[in-house]
Amino acid sequence: GEELVKVNILQSMLIFGMIVVGGEDWTAPFGASAITNEAPFTAQLGVQPQFINKGKGLGRRVAQLAVRMEP
Repeated sequence: GEELVKVNILQSMLIFGMIVVGGEDWTAPFGASAITNEAPFTAQLGVQPQFINKGKGLGRRVAQLAVRMEP
């Protein structure tokens, strides 16, 4: 489910002329997201560090691309 949702969002982004930036490594090929309230990622634990790290990695990639694209 998670991957399918990401791919559909990316497809919509491309249709509207947006630039798609993948994650920092193979563990986040379609960007970053987090699973919560579903075993083994329970609500009491909050967002797990592995998901936070994927988000930070994606942020770095977006920042690097923005610097390269600056006129």
